[in-house]
Amino acid sequence: LRKKNTVRYQKEKRKKWEGGKKAKVRKKGIQNHSPDSWKTYLSVMDFSKRSTVEEHMDNPILDKESYKKAYKDINRCNTLLGGSDITIKAIRKLIDENPQKSYTIMDMGCGDGHMLRLIAKRFRGRDIKLHLVGIDLRDDVITVAREASQDFPEILFQEADILDLTQVQDCDILLCTLTMHHFEEADIKT
Repeated sequence: LRKKNTVRYQKEKRKKWEGGKKAKVRKKGIQNHSPDSWKTYLSVMDFSKRSTVEEHMDNPILDKESYKKAYKDINRCNTLLGGSDITIKAIRKLIDENPQKSYTIMDMGCGDGHMLRLIAKRFRGRDIKLHLVGIDLRDDVITVAREASQDFPEILFQEADILDLTQVQDCDILLCTLTMHHFEEADIKT
């Protein structure tokens, strides 16, 4: 059995992807592929349970520059794949359906604060006041978030355990995106 993270495995995977049936499907365009063409690809993924593979970001001794680079990549993917827009649209809908003069929006597991900065930018100029609060467990991550958010006086960051709800203040909208997969199943309470 080859390990998926070896260079040899990745090269073999790339060769298979560049040639053969999948390449023809990719070249034709997604609208022309048959529904069965992805079965091979998806068959290697087990969606019946959560992955327990530790991410690079979960390394407790990861340096600040590595965090910044990792968050830059994550933020780019989230923007390109539309995850940020989905969250912004949901917030806009909540605000439109529940009009108030001000809102407190809390982001649990805020990471570098990217989502809060997007929210601040999207709602500037509207006749509402936003108080944005980012909570993350790691003090080094909170430092990265504060540095990246210096031009956003409406954002406050706090170091706290998001699984300890006694530390959570009242808010109007609570976000928790791209976060819970970092926790063990036993630690997540329903």
